[in-house]
Amino acid sequence: MPASELLEELKTLMREEARLSRAAKELRGRHFRVSRLEEEAESLRTQVEDAMVTTQIDARAIVEENRELRMLVRAAEQDAMMALQELSRVQAQAISAVRRVMSSEEEVEEDDGKDRNQGEEEEVVEEEEETRHARFPF
Repeated sequence: MPASELLEELKTLMREEARLSRAAKELRGRHFRVSRLEEEAESLRTQVEDAMVTTQIDARAIVEENRELRMLVRAAEQDAMMALQELSRVQAQAISAVRRVMSSEEEVEEDDGKDRNQGEEEEVVEEEEETRHARFPF
């Protein structure tokens, strides 16, 4: 083989070696990125598993809190019902007391009215007699 052909083949091989070297460098970079992504994926898997455990714990806590809140609501409803019954009882007593007071006031007014009516009737009779005497002096 002539030297020029060998030189040409050497140049071709050097270009090929440079291209392969760049490709190898790129592959090492990609391999490094893949390794990093695998580590990240493992970390995320661990976080997801931890989150699932935490979620299960949180779910249990939420269920327990919900149960406790329902018990508190039931107790509050019972207290409210008892308070309403007590309020109803007090209202009935108040209405009864008001009726008694009104009845006693009406009795007093009736007694006062009788006294006033009797006085008014006497005045009317006197006025009628005066009017008759004024018209008919005999």
